[in-house]
Parts: sequence; structure tokens; C-alpha cells
Amino acid sequence: MLKLICLGFALTISFLADGYAESVQNCGNGRILFEDSLQSPDVSWHFAENSKTRTGGEHGQTWTMEPDLWFLTLNEIGSFEDFDLCVDVTATFPENADSYASLAFWGIDQKNYYVLSIYPAKGLFGVFRVQKNTGFNPVGIQLHPAIIKTPGATNHLRVTVEGNKAIFWANGEKLSEMRGIPPAGGGQVGFELGTSKTDQGTSQFTVANFQIRDLPNP
Repeated sequence: MLKLICLGFALTISFLADGYAESVQNCGNGRILFEDSLQSPDVSWHFAENSKTRTGGEHGQTWTMEPDLWFLTLNEIGSFEDFDLCVDVTATFPENADSYASLAFWGIDQKNYYVLSIYPAKGLFGVFRVQKNTGFNPVGIQLHPAIIKTPGATNHLRVTVEGNKAIFWANGEKLSEMRGIPPAGGGQVGFELGTSKTDQGTSQFTVANFQIRDLPNP
């Protein structure tokens, strides 16, 4: 019996280690610059202590959003130039919802930033730039099989930035890449969530495992 218990414990540890290794691999293998499970968010997020839409727990921070709501946060830990940026987003949503979750990068403030956005109800993604509060769409909205459309599923998003080049990933698969205009000296990173006024009900997003990694030396 003791041998079986020990074997079970060893298999559990092995499974967790494999899962951790896969997560690390999905976000590159460079030196960790900042990470937050978001179970107890770092103060650099500047989240409001009392929020009608946000709750926290062991799985991360959860936003429950009625139609036609928007939320953006840029982390105040600092600015970054060359990096891998990753986050896990678990979403539930009404049928055919246009609700979206985004990984933000090259941010200056809430009127100037880029995002990789996914629309999980429809399996779509796109890349957007907000410049002086005006929106642009350098990588058009399109279908991609890597985006998991099942309600309650988790999508792992990643942006790899080197110089003015950004590569976009979902669940370990490359979505697209582009040349952009990064802020001089680096930009802030964060995430954005939103719902459409045409959505037929509430969407819920749980955000966890936010990580920034340095690019490894060639």
C-alpha cells in the first residue's frame, strides 16, 4: 500500500512538473522578468479594491461583464522592449457573442497601445492599435483553428516582441506576425476585456498566469 501511495505521489509530481514545463515552453525559455498568477494580484496592477465586475480566487481574477462593457489595464511594473508576453484566459459567453479578450503590449497609456485580441465564441483573432484614442486594425479579424471555442475552455495567448516585430500565438500555434511602431524605450503590457452591445447575455473571463520573459540569447 505504501508503495502505491508513493507511486501515486510521484506520478502527481511528474504530471505537475510536465504541465509547468509545457507552460514555460509556451511562453519561451528566457529569464522571467515579471510573473503573476493573479490569485492575489500584484499591487502594480492598481486594481480597485472594490469592483462590481471583478472577483478573485485560486484560479485568477474573474470579470463578469454585461453587454457593452470594456476594461483595460496596463501594468505599472515598468516598460519592456524585447520580450515574450503570455496570459491564460478562460471564457464563458452567450452563443455568437462578440465578447473578446486581449493581450496588450507597446502601451503608453489607455489612449495608445496595441493588442492581440481573440473572440472565443467565434474562433476569431485580430491585432489592433489604438493611437491617440483612434483605432486601427493592422492584422485583420480572421478565423484560426488554434483558438478554442468551447465555453469554459482556456486559451493561452502569447506575443513575442523583438525590435519592431511582433509574433502572435494562441495555444502554442503561430497566428500571424507584423511590423509595428513600438514606443521609444519600451512599452507597458497588460490585458483588455470587452463585450459588445449586441451580445445576448453576460460573458465571464478569468485571467491567470500573466508572465513576461526576456528573449533568450541567440
